[in-house]
Amino acid sequence: MQGITRLLLARWVRAAVLLGPLTLHAAMVSIDLPRMATVRGDKVLLGQIAHLTSQDLDTMRRLTMLPLGSIAHQVEGIQLDRTRLARWIRSQTGLRDDDIEWKGEASTYISYARTRLAPQVLIDTAQAALSEWLAQRTERFDIRPVSSAPALAIPDDTTRLLVKPIRHERPHARMHVTVDVISSQGLVRTVTLTFQVTAHVKGLVAGQDLAAGSQTAALLEERDIEVTALAPHAAPLPAAQAANAAALQLKRGLKAGELIQARDLEPVPAVQRGDWITLRLAQGDIQMESRAEALQSGQPGQNIRVKPTGSERSMLARVTGRNMAEVSR
Repeated sequence: MQGITRLLLARWVRAAVLLGPLTLHAAMVSIDLPRMATVRGDKVLLGQIAHLTSQDLDTMRRLTMLPLGSIAHQVEGIQLDRTRLARWIRSQTGLRDDDIEWKGEASTYISYARTRLAPQVLIDTAQAALSEWLAQRTERFDIRPVSSAPALAIPDDTTRLLVKPIRHERPHARMHVTVDVISSQGLVRTVTLTFQVTAHVKGLVAGQDLAAGSQTAALLEERDIEVTALAPHAAPLPAAQAANAAALQLKRGLKAGELIQARDLEPVPAVQRGDWITLRLAQGDIQMESRAEALQSGQPGQNIRVKPTGSERSMLARVTGRNMAEVSR
């Protein structure tokens, strides 16, 4: 009986020696997968989402820094299952299935650590930009937001707000301000906010009824004008330009108190129809002067028809300056 026992024991030892390398193989790394993981930055690493254990420091280092890709910042997160993760680890490291001991969950939900951007921050940013724009163009103004802003979850804490240029020539009763919300990963969202605006400027109006052709220098009055109450294409003439009005005349008639716009004015002609002008005649080295009546108005460089004194016929002459023209032969 003892001989049989010794024989069986010897056979068991020989089997253990032969099978030992297969059955007693120790995993190189243990990967504990949580149900949920939160990451920062634009790249997801294995060490950010799983708890890793290994006696081999090189293996530990490689797996900790193993990139898994990135999460598009437009989505809240992604579900990653263990089977797909294992296949990726094998392809990137050369580890076998039995080199890895899996623990924890069969899948994990990965999301970004997000920063909450309050709606009021967007409103305040847009309103500050609009206030600066209005301060450069008006005497006084009032702004009131009339649209709401969304509450945003930003993928990181490096958020930057960029206000797009306000492309208007003058203030309007309703104005829109567009803000780009940008994170380290790029544009997160574009938000457009609407404001009710009341703005005033110092403008010029007709001091009395004025006919077309009137030279306006002494006939203008400065008034406080609510520019945001004007028609969309109206452009008040700034009071600061009153000094330049001496060289301008009205293109159309205006009623007393009526707003004067830049489009209502034109330069006073150097030669006015009906004026007596100096007419020069250049013939070789000889220059002759005479008086002539201007039959047309004109600016320097333009040809107008004139009638010299004592002549029954008119001729063309080129305007050269104030009440001056010349005829070349």
